[in-house]
Amino acid sequence: MRYLYGDLSEFPHQDNTLGLLQRFLDMAVSSLKLHAAIASSTVSIDEDRAFVADALSEIEEFEKHVVSSIEAASSSYAPEDVVAVLAEGAISNFARYMKEGRSRVVSKVEARIKATEQEIQKFQAQIQKHLRAFFVSSGVPVSNNSLRIYLRPEGDGYHAESEIQDVIGLDCSYKLDAGASNFFSAPRKVSDLVPGRWDLPVGTRKAWLKKDPVVECMRIDDAMMSYVCDDESSVQIQLLRRGGSGQEGVFLLGPKSSGRFLAWRIDAGGARLPVEPDVLGTEHDAQLTQLFKSLQPHLVQLYRARSALTAVRIEGQEVLSSRRLPELVERMVHFLAPTIVEIQIRSPASSELCLKVEHEGGRREEIYIRKSDLLEKIQTLPPALRCVFAPLHLDETGNSDASGRRPSLRELEATRPVLATHTHPQATEEED
Repeated sequence: MRYLYGDLSEFPHQDNTLGLLQRFLDMAVSSLKLHAAIASSTVSIDEDRAFVADALSEIEEFEKHVVSSIEAASSSYAPEDVVAVLAEGAISNFARYMKEGRSRVVSKVEARIKATEQEIQKFQAQIQKHLRAFFVSSGVPVSNNSLRIYLRPEGDGYHAESEIQDVIGLDCSYKLDAGASNFFSAPRKVSDLVPGRWDLPVGTRKAWLKKDPVVECMRIDDAMMSYVCDDESSVQIQLLRRGGSGQEGVFLLGPKSSGRFLAWRIDAGGARLPVEPDVLGTEHDAQLTQLFKSLQPHLVQLYRARSALTAVRIEGQEVLSSRRLPELVERMVHFLAPTIVEIQIRSPASSELCLKVEHEGGRREEIYIRKSDLLEKIQTLPPALRCVFAPLHLDETGNSDASGRRPSLRELEATRPVLATHTHPQATEEED
């Protein structure tokens, strides 16, 4: 199966970009509507707080005016005079009444602000739901990734999480379903990956009646894998020694490109003691290479097992709390725009976006979207947010000049946003 443009030329991306566009627009429009509602609610909260400040200021001025008037009216009377006594009582009662009035005003507005904040939280939860539905299987190429696997304290299974950075600059954190992995669905030993007995050198020690130190080994084939970290440059594995005390075991680091394996011995308290490189021979490097190579397919399987999106960040800032959702949408638009413009130009009908799928045996099927359907969805947004989608050139009136001629690729070149894309080889395999 291969993807073709509507004019039957080869489609370089070889995926259903139109399906990605539809899913993106569904997420973006729904989320931006909620973003606009949050903005409106935030303004309402600011107005309520300003109202309280103004009201309290007016109450204070009114209280000062009334008190000064009473004091002025009773100033000529002796303190024991009935008028002076009444004036003192009036000021005291009035102050108590003013305090109650302030409390009622503040309480009423704070209740309204709290209700609005709860509404904002509901909107944010709905946005998070839309983001989760899209990014768990977005199809956006990955530029960087990392994966961490922890043995749970109970020792009955693993907890896994990943950090994925895509080519549009979004950092997404995911919980992973360790149970979806055949390997990490249960606690594992080294022998589950590399069969046979394995004694790993972890240092040297002085021996009785021997001048030179002897190599000290630790049996690790029956050691439990308690931690695994995979990133762009290396894989790290921590092993718990069987029958050891506390955290006793070994920490291993394997490079993904060039370089030697490194090892640390871990004592019962968790302290790492480096193993001298010359203690590990070439035969141990071969064993470690086999261990790390055998682990890779299971890590790839876990990368795919995204069960929940826990955070989306731009430049270290959480998208929702920093109100950068429009920027997220804008970045995605600029990523898709060059491809969508080319699909438009190569589509048989100017009112549609079209791709074709060629199956084995010569059978073809057509995938198409009416641009009017996409525009209708975008038009439901407030005007200030619609312009974010302008680089997609979905407006049918913008696809031809006065004579009805559709622009060429070269003529539209200046309108194409360019976003550099480079995909990590392993991550590409995951997203396929």
